[in-house]
Amino acid sequence: MIRGNKNLGWWARFTTEVRLIDKRAFYGGGAALVILAAAGAAANAFGTPVAGAPSAVASMAFADLGLVLLAIALLVPDEHATPAAELSPAPADESAPIDRAQVDSEAVPGRRKATRLGPSKLRPADEKRYRELAVFAGRGPIPPSAVEALWGPKEISSDETQRLLKEFAERSLLERGDDGVLVVGDQSGATGPASGAGAKALAAAHGRLVDGYQTRLPATSWSKGPDDGYFFENIAYHMAQARRPQDLNRLLLDYDWLRTKLAVGGIIGLLADFAQQLPPADVAAVDEALVLSAADLAARPGRLAPILTGRLVGHSGAAVDRLLGQIRDNAPRPWICPLPTAALATGSAERSPAGHEGIVRAVAVTPDGRRLVSGGDDHTIRIWNVASGKLERTLEGHTDSVRAVAITPDGRRIVSGGTYDAVRVWDLASGKFVHTIAGQSGYRAVYSVAVSPDGRRVIWGGAGAAVQVWDLASGRIERTLKSQDSTVRAVAISRDGNSALSGGDSGQVQVWDLASGRLVQTLNGYASSVCAIAATPDGSRIVSGGHDGTVQVWSMARGRLEQSLWGHTGSVDGIAVTADGKRIVSHGGDGKVRIWDLATGQEVVSWAPVSGPQSEVMAFCALPTDPSNFAYGDSAGNVRLLRLFEA
Repeated sequence: MIRGNKNLGWWARFTTEVRLIDKRAFYGGGAALVILAAAGAAANAFGTPVAGAPSAVASMAFADLGLVLLAIALLVPDEHATPAAELSPAPADESAPIDRAQVDSEAVPGRRKATRLGPSKLRPADEKRYRELAVFAGRGPIPPSAVEALWGPKEISSDETQRLLKEFAERSLLERGDDGVLVVGDQSGATGPASGAGAKALAAAHGRLVDGYQTRLPATSWSKGPDDGYFFENIAYHMAQARRPQDLNRLLLDYDWLRTKLAVGGIIGLLADFAQQLPPADVAAVDEALVLSAADLAARPGRLAPILTGRLVGHSGAAVDRLLGQIRDNAPRPWICPLPTAALATGSAERSPAGHEGIVRAVAVTPDGRRLVSGGDDHTIRIWNVASGKLERTLEGHTDSVRAVAITPDGRRIVSGGTYDAVRVWDLASGKFVHTIAGQSGYRAVYSVAVSPDGRRVIWGGAGAAVQVWDLASGRIERTLKSQDSTVRAVAISRDGNSALSGGDSGQVQVWDLASGRLVQTLNGYASSVCAIAATPDGSRIVSGGHDGTVQVWSMARGRLEQSLWGHTGSVDGIAVTADGKRIVSHGGDGKVRIWDLATGQEVVSWAPVSGPQSEVMAFCALPTDPSNFAYGDSAGNVRLLRLFEA
């Protein structure tokens, strides 16, 4: 259960609670858990604490249930919601009086009758001021500063404001606490919404309150508003009631406002702002991102920036792009974020039917950085335009998962390997199959492939104690390198083309002379499997990742371990070195991408996708043209780009 703004009406709090309950859990929880969820949402809506520590079942119910509650929220009308037909801006007719035909002489329920001293007995100017207080009806405690914003410093002085409020309190037209805080009775039924003139006058009063607050802002930044216990909690409501949908939309797409409101009002208060009107698509996308991550934001509000950037990738629109740009500009450095224009593929058919249907197992980028190639469990290879994010071709031919892809240095050929399948060569420009390198019936899994810098040879490793070297053009085998691994999980070739590198189940990094096939070095640093391997651009170091969660840096010339980098809490499944040789990029079983400084061995920054518990990074590569850009594929079928911001 997430605590939020107590100034919100009970219905606004209740419906906001309902929106946070995962509909899926209804099918697994049954009626008892739904009742628990209903009790929790209702208790939070009315501000009533639930006695005792919640049990595990109750906690589950509060966090994950509520299909029935969702139906209630949809079926029962919201008395505070603005009808869609009234969302267009209307002229503020300040000359029209607020309808007072239904105004009861007892403005505050439960207090003594004040018929003789009711609002009709006030002077006309004072009565007008009193009726403008209807904008605060039902909004909880009102600080005098909010009334001063409504009436405005140009129209009435602070002393006059205090005199009027005192008089209204003496007439029992409002309550006033010892600390000066006001409570205006719920007069929503007495302000005459059925009267066109009265509704316009009330909307104009809401607008004056918004304008009054705006005049007090530095540089018109809403996030810099006064923390008077009312402004941050209610300004979105008053914008909606003033019939200013464009102003409200701009507010809800302002990162400074989102961050400040989350800190002041919590996730419930922030989501209540989005419930004030029917949102356009860009605002609805932000609302959805917040709802999906509500529990995370309630516990860790500092994750707002990565959550929004992660969940809004792929949503087109100038407003969302501006929001993401604002987030990037304000984020601490160093920082990793998805590039908003580069959601190459998503596993969701609603957003990108071109996405992989299943896990993405391998990614590679052409030497010019213009094309990205991905392979996955759907047996396909896909070619993407990096600049536009569009799918250019889908290559079919593998009969099982595509576990490895590589691109020749000239950018003309794709080499791919699969589970229980052949190593295949494809023409990248046309997408046509060229030939099979290592295909024979029932062949064992291929886990890794690499192409020599001159483009003449391809090496691969997989199930079996061997690294095979093949001629790329002819498809003929040149030699087999006898490995000490029962399964070879990773292969690479040094940048000078002289050495082949391999690692696998033996826990050893093996270095081979590619021309002769002779084993040159055996590097022992792991008690379990070597899962990933790469060479630095200058050929001086080997970088490996192991099942024990370490990234190890070796001297190629001396064959000695130079550094062990600790940080991953699971196996290190992928390793890349940036084109400038300054950064190591690793990803692993803990679901995180980590970037390391090669010279110092210090972790620079880490990142994890936020699109859901089923979305884990499964494949990764650095872009050869820009050491700050990276590509990854995940378990949900997404193929995306990341950027490291350091300055």
